[in-house]
Amino acid sequence: MSEKVVETDVLVIGSGLAGCFAAVRTRELNADVTLVDKNFVGKTGSSHFAGGIMIFNEDWGDDLDAWLEQYSRIGEHVADRRWDEIILRESYPRYRDLVSWGEPFYKKDDTVGFPEPGEEPKRRIPRKTKYRFTTLITGFGAKRDKMLIARKKVIDSGCRVLDRVMITDLLKQRGRVVGAVGFHTRTGDFYLIKAKAVVIASGGLGYRAVRYGTEFNTGDGMAMAYRAGAEMMSMDFANIMWVAKHCDTAVIDGPVGDLGLDRDKVTNAKGEEFLGKEFPHYPTNILWPIEFHSGRGPIYHEPYGIDREKFKDVIKRYEERGEGPWITMLDRAGIDIFKDRFEQYMANDPSIAFGGLRINTKCESSIPGLYAAGDASGNNWTGPTYAALGNGMANAAVTGYRAGQSAAEFALKSNKLEVDEAEIAKCKDAVYAPLRRESGFTTDHVLTRVQQTILPYEVRMVMHEKRLQAAITMIEFYRDHFVPKMRAVDPHDLRNAHEVRNMVLGAEMRLRAALFRTESRGSFYREDYPRRDDENWLKWVVLKEDAGKMKLWTEPVPKEYWGDTSMPYGKRYPLQYPE
Repeated sequence: MSEKVVETDVLVIGSGLAGCFAAVRTRELNADVTLVDKNFVGKTGSSHFAGGIMIFNEDWGDDLDAWLEQYSRIGEHVADRRWDEIILRESYPRYRDLVSWGEPFYKKDDTVGFPEPGEEPKRRIPRKTKYRFTTLITGFGAKRDKMLIARKKVIDSGCRVLDRVMITDLLKQRGRVVGAVGFHTRTGDFYLIKAKAVVIASGGLGYRAVRYGTEFNTGDGMAMAYRAGAEMMSMDFANIMWVAKHCDTAVIDGPVGDLGLDRDKVTNAKGEEFLGKEFPHYPTNILWPIEFHSGRGPIYHEPYGIDREKFKDVIKRYEERGEGPWITMLDRAGIDIFKDRFEQYMANDPSIAFGGLRINTKCESSIPGLYAAGDASGNNWTGPTYAALGNGMANAAVTGYRAGQSAAEFALKSNKLEVDEAEIAKCKDAVYAPLRRESGFTTDHVLTRVQQTILPYEVRMVMHEKRLQAAITMIEFYRDHFVPKMRAVDPHDLRNAHEVRNMVLGAEMRLRAALFRTESRGSFYREDYPRRDDENWLKWVVLKEDAGKMKLWTEPVPKEYWGDTSMPYGKRYPLQYPE
């Protein structure tokens, strides 16, 4: 295995939409940029599976105050409205950037093409509820090729692309990030990348749970930033999504609108439609595990009960624009959504991450030279519950662009700092430690234990102090006993080892932050604190490494985000937890 040394102005880690925007914007400012991903750039991450992007444009009649109100209502007054407004106002120019890259979109006549400047594409609002009453998304027309189009734009811009190189740790000098180390996941070659600035855009934190398109979201960027001393924000919040028990796909809104139906119908074991007419989608997701916890499970999706043959063309169009394609995936699992009643349940979903590196509106982290974008950033735009469909991609585009600009500006005015050779040697030793061990715990063994600890609904969905503390105790054991003794057999398994190491750290951050917040809010539900506590918890949770320990504290949400605290509880919070 050889050693590769790369020198660049800006290193971008992660090649989803956020990473691609960061790389392209950096090159537009004439800085040298290297884009690296542990997979193949253009065919990885949550962006690859996204079906649409939210676009706001006042020229099309969109009402900024109304859209912001939806963020506040679903985000339950702890969403950062600064970022909400930034994302809304900058979503249109970033959409126009995508069109200029060669990304096609659905037009109003249902054709796929390239809308002219100012021309409104086909936008749709998911079915309105008392929670979700505005925001519009438009569908990507390139289906699964949209990120390959982004890859071409990155390369055409003059960016250096490193496929299948996993970054494991950041390098610091004089308190500033000056690069990173990693290895090639096939050849095992060591990579030393010297950079004046680093953008982390490596996606969210999951635990290889079910749900297609999320198996690569192992919190790598968050973990390496934490180890480097960066502050992390809102790790108490986490996204959940329903999946079919015998098929790792979600049925989100389904094709009900296309079929002329009212809604997807979800029932408990008694056949009761416990969500009422407000289903589907956020923020009612948390009611699923609460219903199951009450002893009224399993939870079922009822059949549509209509003749499938009459809707062949409708289904085909739905499959083409959908994220799944869900109907085909269900069919392959032997489930006919038109005739079969099938079991569903809530699962961890890192395709839209809540929490990450704490950043300001320039996407600067708490460490000079380190920036974050997309799901790796803790900009808190959505609070405890995903605010609106398509916003994950809008957030990725906007933060990616901003991070690229800030990183380029920093790099172009900064002097090169030499990396300490002893630090490089120490990092290289840590990279290959699992591969040198002749015995130890397999990566599958440790991953299975992590999943068994954090994925059950009663740990991170319906939470309680005793269960959270018990899970923390086990994660601490994995951290101190399993991780230092993990063994890898080849470069691919070495990647697994570092991913598992990151997931263990990520699990500890999530669990400690959840234990710290002693209330319920949106999709964050504490069985031992089952109400919102506006007096004490209109706050954000922040954490960082401090002398080998995880230090947590709170910072108040600005009062202008609080809304009318004198409103009756039931009116202020439309989502009510069962008594």
